[in-house]
Amino acid sequence: MTSRRTSAIRLAVGVGLVASLAACGGTSQSTTQGTVPATPDLTVLAQDIKFDRTEYTAKPGSVSLAYLSKGNQSHNLVLEDVSGNRVGKELIVGPGASTGEVFTLTAGTYRMYCTIPGHKASMNATLTVA
Repeated sequence: MTSRRTSAIRLAVGVGLVASLAACGGTSQSTTQGTVPATPDLTVLAQDIKFDRTEYTAKPGSVSLAYLSKGNQSHNLVLEDVSGNRVGKELIVGPGASTGEVFTLTAGTYRMYCTIPGHKASMNATLTVA
């Protein structure tokens, strides 16, 4: 291959990778593809571009969360406290896949949402920890 052709291929692959990450809601935040807890305290189901519920509850302390996708799209799940600070790691799940994480939560109200463009308006919920 010529040097010019090799450079063009590398550029195309790089642009494709950046576009893929942007489409998947890639952020500079920590992410995880953890193991789904055997007996989760909380299960959040992503169905197409909505969660299965708009309100969830949990008890304070260590909260094991299972995040499952039953649709045909990739999603993420971000948890924020009332001040807008992210709590724990961002969860990423592919179509038909599942992941999980253990969050340490104090009593209060949290927001959960998917940051993929166009998803947040319909993929958001309240988590009440009491």
